Amino acid sequence: MKNLKRLSRADLKNVAGGAACSEWYRHTAECGASYGLCFDNYRSINDMQDAVKELDSIKCS
Repeated sequence: MKNLKRLSRADLKNVAGGAACSEWYRHTAECGASYGLCFDNYRSINDMQDAVKELDSIKCS
């Protein structure tokens, strides 16, 4: 059996077949809408929280 290594964000940028995500965040808005966000797309947790607020308002309006 092969030993598998954990991929870093830098490694994922070179994965054939498109953009892979190293860590997904699943969110459910107050209205019940559910969606996933890839942590790799944000520079900080604050950036991701801003995106969550914006997406919640879009999904729940």
